Amino acid sequence: MPRTPPTAACPCASGKPFADCCQPLLQQTRPAPTAVALMRSRYTAFALGYFDYLIATLHPAQRAAMSVAQLQEQDHHTRWLSLQLVDHQGGQAGDTEGQVHFIARYLEGAVAGELEEHSAFRHEQGRWFYTTGTPRFRTLGKPRRNDPCPCGSGKKYKHCHP
Repeated sequence: MPRTPPTAACPCASGKPFADCCQPLLQQTRPAPTAVALMRSRYTAFALGYFDYLIATLHPAQRAAMSVAQLQEQDHHTRWLSLQLVDHQGGQAGDTEGQVHFIARYLEGAVAGELEEHSAFRHEQGRWFYTTGTPRFRTLGKPRRNDPCPCGSGKKYKHCHP
């Protein structure tokens, strides 16, 4: 399982070091304080291969339908590039439900794509859980060397994620 150095920027695009952001959540030393924090940590779990965490943060009612092996197979050819938070409602301390709208950019082989999802979260027994999502996938095509990188960095593809 790949690991990010604790001083590196967190893959969730929070702007914080990994050690101060998603790492404690992925190591399950503290729970996500909000639905947005859980969504960001789940993105990071996909990006870094923390599949056990994805199962642990899936609502118990949905866990029977998912396994680590299934997640590994789905993610086998995917390289997650960036996360953009679009909007959220609820999901704060004291709330029992929250919704998060996000866009995650990725490469599958040499083809770029976007996953846009409206996710639902529930707070139970002191923890946030992912319950459902409505994903929409868009294929962006194969970036050329001098195209802007699909991760949204503003760099040319050849200098960013070739």
